[in-house]
Amino acid sequence: MFKRVKNFNIIRFGKFLLLLFTALLIYFSLFNKLGYENINVDQFLWYERTENFFQAIKEGDFSDTYQQYHPGVTLMYLIRLGQLSYRISTGDFSNHSDISYENYGLYNYHTKLYVVIFCLLIILFSSHLVNKITKSKFIAISFFIFLLLESYYIGILRNLHMDGILSVLIFSSILSFYLACSEKSTKYFILSGILTGLGFLTKSVSFFIPLFCLIIFIVFLIKERNSFSLFMRMGILWILISIFVFVLLFPAMWVAPIDTLSRIIHDGVLDTGVSGSFNHYLNNTMTEDPGIFFYVKVLAFRITPFTHFLILVYFVFLLISLFRKKLKLIPELSILSLFFSALYFLVFTCLQKKTDRYMSSIYPFLALISAYSFSILIDFLKNLRVGKKIKNFFVLFIFVISFTYYVWNIFTLKPYFLAYYNHVLGGIDRAQKEMYLNQGGIGVFEISEYLDSLKLSDNTRIAVTNERESFKK
Repeated sequence: MFKRVKNFNIIRFGKFLLLLFTALLIYFSLFNKLGYENINVDQFLWYERTENFFQAIKEGDFSDTYQQYHPGVTLMYLIRLGQLSYRISTGDFSNHSDISYENYGLYNYHTKLYVVIFCLLIILFSSHLVNKITKSKFIAISFFIFLLLESYYIGILRNLHMDGILSVLIFSSILSFYLACSEKSTKYFILSGILTGLGFLTKSVSFFIPLFCLIIFIVFLIKERNSFSLFMRMGILWILISIFVFVLLFPAMWVAPIDTLSRIIHDGVLDTGVSGSFNHYLNNTMTEDPGIFFYVKVLAFRITPFTHFLILVYFVFLLISLFRKKLKLIPELSILSLFFSALYFLVFTCLQKKTDRYMSSIYPFLALISAYSFSILIDFLKNLRVGKKIKNFFVLFIFVISFTYYVWNIFTLKPYFLAYYNHVLGGIDRAQKEMYLNQGGIGVFEISEYLDSLKLSDNTRIAVTNERESFKK
């Protein structure tokens, strides 16, 4: 007995607990009750667009594969995988318009499943990139965990929309490009090009990718002027691969490239992105302009307190480094992440069309900054000139408080993660006084089940839907 205790490997046991925690986190945050949560009005439109997209391919009407200005092509491919999965598993090959209340949950699960799996795989790849760049598994693991602990962001990833897909593609393509420049790696230039092409296929907001990559490109050209010709060749390769992926997977580009691009730019960027708007119900008044501080409120209420704390720690460390003229101590990638987040935030603040989910692309960058900050905090505690017991107590105290909060948060919200509002700031009660709350069909299944339990009539079946598009063809 004593021999077994003596040979007990605490490091191996710790790795096992970390792996178990990560697996449970992935399951409860991304897959538990998937398809049972919110009904997104747009997802029924995307079901229809997906049918039209593949019908156009089947009939050879390639120009008709242009379904929407987003253009949402990546989303439609993933939805199609879900539709095929549903039809194979159930043997029901009917059109989505024939989906009823009874089988909607299963259909919703299958169509969302491949979106979630895709996002998870890209996040795992991003964690690998973080590990390669920082040479720190601790920072990479922290990034992954912090990102999947952000309740609102989890809700975005589980939502059948483009914003979650876009956020992981923007982050991974930029990180791949940074690593490619850092290591002068053709492989990562190619991977970044593929991810960028998928970003273009997802949403026109992906124009941020070449903008951010250009900034990284200039930084490395200044640092390594002797590699100018190499960087130029790799940059051209990156551009060509991005265009190739965009054209290859979007048949409308095969037959009408100029018309397709002009429609995306005119309808998606100029008319909708710049001049478009959403109605916001604020202070008993309907308005199209929620105010210049709208996204400040979004980030305040939609981000968890621990992330706020870690970002604050990062700013403190940044200011101290600037004051001591030791800016080189700050990791370059964390500064670029902060710059990208600030630029993205400012651009969207200036646009007229505003909604909270548009900030989802900032979350991976904030998670990376938080991971850096957490590493800095741990190093600071290690070097703190106090007793070991006090250090351990302080670390344990932070861990217990944050862990308890996140576990409580996930289990009280699941699967309605889009209903998250920062409890420290007063939660949803305070948020509804400060900003427009997008309900997103939250709780519709529970409501419908309750109404069914009333047994209003033996021949009555009640389905509570979200707005007019629900269950429409």
